[in-house]
Amino acid sequence: MAEFVKVWGEELIRRTSRLAFAIWREHYIPIVGEAQVEYMLDKFQSERAIARSIAEGCEYCLTTTAGEDAGYFALQIEPEKKAFLSKFYVAKRFRGEGLGRESLEYVKQLAEAGGADEIYLTVNKNNSDSIRIYEKLGFENRGSIVMDIGGGYVMDDYKMVFELGG
Repeated sequence: MAEFVKVWGEELIRRTSRLAFAIWREHYIPIVGEAQVEYMLDKFQSERAIARSIAEGCEYCLTTTAGEDAGYFALQIEPEKKAFLSKFYVAKRFRGEGLGRESLEYVKQLAEAGGADEIYLTVNKNNSDSIRIYEKLGFENRGSIVMDIGGGYVMDDYKMVFELGG
């Protein structure tokens, strides 16, 4: 059974960033290459970036199981009743144990409590395993998004949406 720990303070931010670096290096280097992964880790997953995101109102949670950090997510409630699930990760050795589904159920509760009627996320177009998982969890592909993230890199993603209150 998963537990969800709200990330706040230096130690929890450090644990989240450390987990992010491990997950990203394992999962994304084959998809976008090492240089882009390192750039994105520094820009979006470093301790500094996580602290800034939390200060701007994004809620980070560590997913733990049996006392171990197994994954994390970040959710931002936006205007117009939308919740942006900007981070949603499970460490490789914990995949296939239902933690993604459990985490999404918790995300749904947070989004509904925040007044959202949909959750959306973006996923790299070449991340076929994650796309399949999101579809299995009930997300629908709503089209392409290409975003310049600086450093000569772009995120070439699909926007996927989960409708709440159905």
